[in-house]
Amino acid sequence: MVTWAVLLVCGVLLISYYRIGELDQHLENNIAYIQQEMETSSSELEEEWKALDTTNPEDVLLHLGMTASPSYYDYLIDFNEYLKKKPRSDHLTGTFTTQADEGALLEGFLIIQVSHSEVLGEWHNMSELGRIFLDPCRRYENDNQGFSWEEFKNSDDFGQFLGEFYNFVEDKEDISLQETYRRIEDLGKIKTANIYRKALLQSYIYLAETGYSKYQEHKKNDFMKALVDAEVVYTVYDFSQNWDTKQTAFTVREPFQRHIIHVHSSLLDTGFVFIFSTCIVVAIWIVLGEFGKRV
Repeated sequence: MVTWAVLLVCGVLLISYYRIGELDQHLENNIAYIQQEMETSSSELEEEWKALDTTNPEDVLLHLGMTASPSYYDYLIDFNEYLKKKPRSDHLTGTFTTQADEGALLEGFLIIQVSHSEVLGEWHNMSELGRIFLDPCRRYENDNQGFSWEEFKNSDDFGQFLGEFYNFVEDKEDISLQETYRRIEDLGKIKTANIYRKALLQSYIYLAETGYSKYQEHKKNDFMKALVDAEVVYTVYDFSQNWDTKQTAFTVREPFQRHIIHVHSSLLDTGFVFIFSTCIVVAIWIVLGEFGKRV
């Protein structure tokens, strides 16, 4: 019995140590891959901007919508780096805590992906942000017998656009952006022993804090990035509404993969350790039994 218990503990330690190293490597690979994708996207956008007819408001609208992509990649990189920096000192439960962080990574990936889709939908919606952008552009075009993006940015019409734009962004949901952020911050007061849900709550708060902080910064000089930041906060709030119904680390019975994200099964890990340890103990018992008979 003592031998079996020792084998179990050693097995859990070994597989937990392996899972921690595997997650760190996975996050490093994600960061390198996403950085390459972001550089490619940024280069393509720069080339497209050089060839763009900036005297056409509709063309400028379409291009500005595409500039949300680098921010999308930037959030993915930042979130992977956040998880990589999380302390993982308890190797005895490593297979469970790493699965919880892998689950949080998957959830964060979905949040950022959904927020990016929402930004594109709102920006090209002619009854929402599309109209808010094009109306002052056309007004400027009519008043000046032509349109130039660089000149428009220095006009009173652009200032009016920004005012209406930020009013829409900060109050487009049932609750304001500021109140949305405050409610997410309140999640930090929740105490839960479930390691999976704890990892989710931590990731929600991190993404919301990052999004809201960046929004305050980008609001001064980059309205498209500010739009992405605000949408991240809103999307985090939507995802967090049912945090207490999320599956636990013990219910993932098979490894799961989506794009560059994968989640291992701690249940399979512990099952393997249990069976392997039991087989060794049984083998030792049989060998000792045979040896005893010969003696």
